[in-house]
Amino acid sequence: MAAGEALIKQGKQTRTATLVRQLGRRHAHVADALMPVRRAADRANFRSAVVVLGTLYRCGRCERWHLGISTGFMIGDKGACVTNHHVVDRPETETLLAMTADGRIHPVREVLAADPLHDLAIIRLEGSGFTRLPLGRDPGAGTPVRVLSHPDGRFYTLTTGVVSRTFAAHRKLGKATVVEITADFAKGSSGAPVVDASGAVVAVAANTHSIYYEEHKHDSGGAKKLQMVLKRSSPVSALRRLLTGAAGDRTAALAHKPSLVSRVRAR
Repeated sequence: MAAGEALIKQGKQTRTATLVRQLGRRHAHVADALMPVRRAADRANFRSAVVVLGTLYRCGRCERWHLGISTGFMIGDKGACVTNHHVVDRPETETLLAMTADGRIHPVREVLAADPLHDLAIIRLEGSGFTRLPLGRDPGAGTPVRVLSHPDGRFYTLTTGVVSRTFAAHRKLGKATVVEITADFAKGSSGAPVVDASGAVVAVAANTHSIYYEEHKHDSGGAKKLQMVLKRSSPVSALRRLLTGAAGDRTAALAHKPSLVSRVRAR
């Protein structure tokens, strides 16, 4: 919080309103994002590639700055970071900052590309030398997965589960592919990486949907009992399309050809 306030006082931050105007960008060139991470030490370094994203804002009822927490992860060593579109799309806030696992603070400088349909955004953090996560393939039902995120400010919480299903959701902007998983996440987890057994990103945590049982469906006063919370994420293929478009899809196919994937998949 203090570091964010200092950046604001010094005028060294990028205002959220500026970032929101950049959300119309649809393709980003991140040279290393689609290349495989070959070294085992890099593949295993899950925590160091995940960042805390903090939104600074004033509530209107006091003069203090408040902090909203969400999650992101690095895909490029020069600052390319993935999160959700809705994490950035908050023009009423002042700025967006990132903190790495070692406690370093990095201003968010710009939006490189965004996909509102799949709720994805690639942003650029100030700095370089970041640890990045490799990108895998869209997962099938039953694929074991892990999520590392910051639910309600519980920093770097690891949960595990499997992919329960993939389906097409009809939204205002079109038809989106949704990957549902059983690994838990909650508010503060938006933008977290969903990785497979090898540490490759297969989806990005997006939102939850609660299922209730109504004892008296025809009675508006009937009791509701929570039965299940669905954890929904966006497939990595949607992220790949943001990176370099059709050319990126071809590059990704080469980077993740079966002979290589069998080694990488065997964060």
